[in-house]
Amino acid sequence: VIKSVATQHDRRDVIRKTWGKEQVVNGKRVKTLFLLGTPSSEAERANHQKLVEYEDYIYGDILQWDFLDSFFNLTLKETHFLKWFHTYCSGVHYVFKGDDDVFVSVE
Repeated sequence: VIKSVATQHDRRDVIRKTWGKEQVVNGKRVKTLFLLGTPSSEAERANHQKLVEYEDYIYGDILQWDFLDSFFNLTLKETHFLKWFHTYCSGVHYVFKGDDDVFVSVE
């Protein structure tokens, strides 16, 4: 799972095309999900929310909750994800958690 914000479409796109692309490893499906809150400004809500919704329609990899997405609300992003994970991913043994401004070497 990768923490992101609505305005960082380009970063999510690069991750999807490189180290975060969906794959099967040792017979297990590995999928990257992006964690977002609500865009923090009125302009971002008007301009980026529709793009986020379109991304999710195309890729199905956006988890977004209704709280103001800011540095001070990172704890909310984490707790919402953990609740979601507990509900929907009980069979998963490992989770990688990162940020959209980090590039991971998978070799």
